[in-house]
Amino acid sequence: MDEKYNNPYEHLLVRDYDEEDLDLKGAVKRVSVFDTPGETITVFLQDDGAGHWTYGYNIYFSNGRSATRKPNLEYGYCVTENDALLHFLGLCLSFRTSFSEDAVAAIKAMIMDRAQLKLF
Repeated sequence: MDEKYNNPYEHLLVRDYDEEDLDLKGAVKRVSVFDTPGETITVFLQDDGAGHWTYGYNIYFSNGRSATRKPNLEYGYCVTENDALLHFLGLCLSFRTSFSEDAVAAIKAMIMDRAQLKLF
C-alpha cells in the first residue's frame, strides 16, 4: 500500500470562497518540473486577474499512467503564482511513491528554488 504524506503547502490554498464560477482570464504559464522520455510533470498556472491563482497539470508516470487537469478554481485558489506552484509541488510530494526517485528529486529541487525563508 502506498504511504500517504501531507502536502506541506496546503495552507497556501484558499478553499473557502463564495464565487463558484470565476473566469480565468490570464495567460496560461507552462512550467516543466521534470521531463524525460518515460516520465513528465508539467504544471499550468493561470489567474483570473483578481489575485486568484490556480493550476492544472499534465503528468505521465513511469508506469504508463497519466493524469491531466485544466487550470480551474474548483478546489480553491492561491494568492500568488508562486503559492500555486508550491501547492502543486507539495501535492506531488504527498503522492511521492507514484513518482520515480529522479522525479521526486526534481520536485524537491524546484521547491528549494521557489520556497523563500523569511527572517523577521
